[in-house]
Amino acid sequence: MRQRARRRGHPRLFRCQLRASGKVEVVASVCDDAKTFCRQDRFTVEVAGRKPDAARVKLEPKPHSFAEGFLVNQPGKAVTLARRHRQPIFVHFYGIWCPPCNMLEEGVYPGEIFQTASEGFVKLALDADAELSWDWKARFKVGGYPTLLVLDERGQEIGRAVGYRSPEALAAFLSESKRSLDEPVEVAAEAVAKAAPGDHGARRARVARWRLDRAEPAEALAAAGTAPEAKREALLARQALAAKADDAAALTAILKELIAAYPDDIELLAWAGDLVDRDTVAASALAPAVLEGAARWAASPRSAPPAGSPATCAPTRPRSWSRSAGRPSPRPPGRPRPTPTAPTRRPRA
Repeated sequence: MRQRARRRGHPRLFRCQLRASGKVEVVASVCDDAKTFCRQDRFTVEVAGRKPDAARVKLEPKPHSFAEGFLVNQPGKAVTLARRHRQPIFVHFYGIWCPPCNMLEEGVYPGEIFQTASEGFVKLALDADAELSWDWKARFKVGGYPTLLVLDERGQEIGRAVGYRSPEALAAFLSESKRSLDEPVEVAAEAVAKAAPGDHGARRARVARWRLDRAEPAEALAAAGTAPEAKREALLARQALAAKADDAAALTAILKELIAAYPDDIELLAWAGDLVDRDTVAASALAPAVLEGAARWAASPRSAPPAGSPATCAPTRPRSWSRSAGRPSPRPPGRPRPTPTAPTRRPRA
């Protein structure tokens, strides 16, 4: 999407290239120059279709610098190298308009922690807006950015992370993915589908997290089963399904259950913010816990989470920027997070 500025106080003109005719929902992502805040607007347009003689415009990737060792928009070369050297592939789907993508590229990838953790990987960066990435996005069902994938040498998905990761948390993700190279996540999904609902708890949690990151809450709930190790993922899947059904009562109940079960979770502030809209009294009672959590996370923002643990200082499901989901982006490094005096209402995209 291209944007042309007009005089101060006048609206901006957006020019879009759409791939299909009919009614199309357009999501416009607008950020300030400092990339500290982004918002989204949604509107529906009627597309009549292109003229018969209209030539298709091929979207080429824009020049973009990356840390040393990345193949930028060269998926074919990455696959060839992975097969030749029998190495896994680390894939970074990015947008030049995406604040958390920029945070990874500028503050994490050049650092020693990531460089050490990613040794032995073929590292590939793909521009989400470039046509050469579209087949990959469709194949792996990529919707939010940044999306980080680990693939084996055959191109099978091993692990996925959506959103910003601190250097330590990203190193932990890569280490966990290395340990799972013998079992692609789709193979794990087939295994849990055949097992009893309470068996294979750790494997169920892994598959359910993967399903959630692919925006498949129904499949995530089925994958979680009744295993205690996957309870958090089951609750998050139920939350997504309730939101889709616009079931306010169910959403309130699930939020309360999440908060009660995981009071030290990095998502506590987000859950409390959602609860303000639904039960002010219950949300206000969380103020001490929110203050304590905010102080703890502010004191150790780079702490790496234990593998598979939801109660961490670094997010296990951190914020990402999604054109379709309207999620807020994280605060850039070095900018202090304000300490809330009570659960506050999150800004709506």
